[in-house]
Amino acid sequence: MKNFGYIRVAAASPRVKVADVAFNQAETCRLIGEAESKGVSLLVFPELGITGYTCGDLFGSNLLVERAARAVDEVREFARWKNVTAVVGAPVRCNDKLYNCAVVLQGGKVRGIVPKIYLPTYNEFYEARWFASGADFLSGNPYDAEITPNILFTVGEATFAVEICEDLWTPVPPSSFHCVAGAQIIVNLSASNEVLLKHTYRKNLVCEQSAHTLSGYIYCSSSYGESTQDLVFGGSSLIYENGTLMAEMERFRSDSQMIIADLDVEKLTVLRQKQSSFFYVTPDGTRAADYARLYT
Repeated sequence: MKNFGYIRVAAASPRVKVADVAFNQAETCRLIGEAESKGVSLLVFPELGITGYTCGDLFGSNLLVERAARAVDEVREFARWKNVTAVVGAPVRCNDKLYNCAVVLQGGKVRGIVPKIYLPTYNEFYEARWFASGADFLSGNPYDAEITPNILFTVGEATFAVEICEDLWTPVPPSSFHCVAGAQIIVNLSASNEVLLKHTYRKNLVCEQSAHTLSGYIYCSSSYGESTQDLVFGGSSLIYENGTLMAEMERFRSDSQMIIADLDVEKLTVLRQKQSSFFYVTPDGTRAADYARLYT
């Protein structure tokens, strides 16, 4: 079936029970099945959705980390015959460190694991208490694992990359470099809580990054079920295309939700072709072609 340059994408914010891996796995699989029935090609879940983001010191438990690894494997097997690329959030242990990761599942395989680079340790956040930074892998991977922040994925004719929550809130988000290297779509697994005026700021942030990078941006945040301690979550999920809001999730609902949009990847490619300055934005002033070698 000809897609005329479009790709159907979705952000799913499932009901979650903190540290109840079996429940979260089942809800993840159910939403993958629902997404396939609606023709979705790329489906994004929230940050640490397999375990729940607000597990706190339970992330130091071998039992939780091992169950999360098994759950990801079972989700991978469930999705084997589904025509959906799913990006799920889970803690991943590597070389005796724990990383907050996005796991890309496609065709019954783990296509790659993207660790979060920037760990918030201010205000109500203290992720560095449990996780190591994905910057460990920026200069190469000494551990012989499929884990790196610098990786591009393909689904159909589209190319996408991943960043995780706080990565977007930094002065120079990783997605800026992902797009220069060829990603037309950015997915962001997030656990962004609700405080006064944050929702407006968050929408502006995703909107502007989508516009700056001439990209489609899928921002998927944790649901209301994460509101178990001193943080309140609303399931604020957004899909933008080049600065235009394509879909927005209703916040503060207790049931699972999914938003869907058709992104015009062909249009994004043409826009980048016309904007001659786009491919000169690199971390050290070199041309994009030099920076893109990090992804090969």
